[in-house]
Amino acid sequence: MKRLGMIALACALASCGGKSGTITLTIVTSPTDDPFGAAAQVRVTVTGGSVQTFPVTNGMFDVKLNQMPGSSVEPIIVEALDAGGNLLGWGETSPVSLVAADAAYAVFIGRPGRFSTAPGALPSARSEMAVAAVPLLGMVVAGGRDATGNPLKSTALYDVREHTVIQTADMSEARAGAAGMFNSGLTAAVFGGSSAVGPGAFGMPSATVELFDPTAGSGNGLWAPLPADMTDARSRADATLLGSGATLITGGADGNGAPLGTAAQVTADSAPRLAAMGPMVAPRLGHAVAAVTFPDGPGAILFGGLPAGSTAPNCERLLGQSFSQYTLTGVTSRTGTTATTLPNGSVLFAGGHDDTGALASGFLIQPTVPPTIGLLPSLMSSPRDGHTATLLGNDVLLCGGVDASGKALGTCDLIDGQSFGIKETISLAHPRHGHVAALLVTGNVLIAGGLLADGTPTDSIEIFTPNR
Repeated sequence: MKRLGMIALACALASCGGKSGTITLTIVTSPTDDPFGAAAQVRVTVTGGSVQTFPVTNGMFDVKLNQMPGSSVEPIIVEALDAGGNLLGWGETSPVSLVAADAAYAVFIGRPGRFSTAPGALPSARSEMAVAAVPLLGMVVAGGRDATGNPLKSTALYDVREHTVIQTADMSEARAGAAGMFNSGLTAAVFGGSSAVGPGAFGMPSATVELFDPTAGSGNGLWAPLPADMTDARSRADATLLGSGATLITGGADGNGAPLGTAAQVTADSAPRLAAMGPMVAPRLGHAVAAVTFPDGPGAILFGGLPAGSTAPNCERLLGQSFSQYTLTGVTSRTGTTATTLPNGSVLFAGGHDDTGALASGFLIQPTVPPTIGLLPSLMSSPRDGHTATLLGNDVLLCGGVDASGKALGTCDLIDGQSFGIKETISLAHPRHGHVAALLVTGNVLIAGGLLADGTPTDSIEIFTPNR
């Protein structure tokens, strides 16, 4: 880490009563790659568009800026430049309020368009964990399984303000294959999961929700149960944030590994609870869900995840509180595909596997009634199953997974969200599948945990810095 001096927020006596404050920025870089090593300049952009450049000598620098306080809340941007002004690395803070008070932030500086090894790791190696991206907090990772298949209670936070990994409070239940979700404010939640021992085990599933509040407890947060209507115990359910702010929970597996056709919602009001919903059209496990707006109202699309030999509809939709058939003609059911709702309202489905194996293809749905489908036979550079999908502006970052031979992939495809061509195929530090991914408020994407090429879980975290 480096310390980027101090940005002093001095204000006139008449306007601020003589008050002043200092914001201290800590510059964080990857332990394996420091863009400032070859930098000649550092450029700092502060709220309101104030831009100043300072020299860098042998990777070191110290900056002090005077800045008037303001009412806007915006990130501070820091860039590493070479002698010709070319960008070597950049990053931005979480939103900063330039008030006359002392505060501290950190900013991660990474190579544009590349992954870097994060400056911290999960508390232990794990797979089958739940993840929730909490905008002003960071990435919460909960539970999972260790290398021997034991379910875990432990949780961790990648803190977006400090760019450090904090081991947070344990959950009350060990959970593997639980569904993670952002609730509201600074809170996250997990639902379900299996407490049985063994990789991929379904036994002893849970029907409970625990809410994480980082402001409660004894310094590392507190997990507390939420009230719930009756709903099926399950693991590997899908949790999708709806336009209403509620989280939709669908499908998953019972204690015998059989797919479920029931659903629930976690409400997003001041007193959140788990509320059971009506039946789905078909039981689904490993399906993909996307929140959309149909011509007749907001809802969600559920695709795939049908058991072998099923004749049930390959797709259904949620409108209001009811599920109904929403068949995709010309598309076979898949398991393990990803669904990403694009800014224009359409949904990109990518990869997964059918009875022929892992797939490199995808398709696009316009949520009309009936649906409008566009096939994308060569969407990715390789078949991907067990991968993640993250929306980056108009583009989609598809990472990791296994190929058609079951080999873990060490690449990501950045897909253009308009042409659906591959903008770039980007290397990961570690081939992995079954990992989790989260988009931070800073624009970085975190990839964490999962299984490596040899089938063992990892504690490593990687950070993607988008192009600028």
